[in-house]
Amino acid sequence: LYTTIRQVKPKTVFEVGTWQGGGSTYFISQALHDNGFGILHTIEADPHLHATVQHNYRAHLPHLVKHVEFHSGKAMDVFPHLLRQLGSIDTVFLDGSADPQEAYGEFEMFAPFLQNGAVVLMHDWDNEKMALLRPALEQAIEWHIEQTITAPQSVGFALIRHVGVNGIPRTLEPLPS
Repeated sequence: LYTTIRQVKPKTVFEVGTWQGGGSTYFISQALHDNGFGILHTIEADPHLHATVQHNYRAHLPHLVKHVEFHSGKAMDVFPHLLRQLGSIDTVFLDGSADPQEAYGEFEMFAPFLQNGAVVLMHDWDNEKMALLRPALEQAIEWHIEQTITAPQSVGFALIRHVGVNGIPRTLEPLPS
């Protein structure tokens, strides 16, 4: 995560799943700090964890606070308004709920705002969480899987890049009902 953010140099990153903020949130925000710019919008559904991570960053990682906006709630409820305000985003890290439908829906929420060259990073690539999204991305011509890390090094991690189709971003095929 850190290396990718340093290389991609995004202005805007969205993360689904802050949890305690010491893993992906820390590495992404530290990379943004080291890049000298950028903001991470991270969201946590658990209100207690959300409050704790905000306190911990203010108390122990104050140099990163200017690079992180902590949001509370479900990504599908909170982020659409912000995405419409921003218009486009550079990078997304999906590490939320274990529900495959939710992971697919979150990707679909972000996809229209990801321009050509945008990067999506996904945790649990080899798990049930990605059971719907992974096969769709593996067959989508507008997304290129650049890197995967699998067992025993990881529970699955993927870096994909939006390559578009004739320069026109589009979403995946809809899920069957």
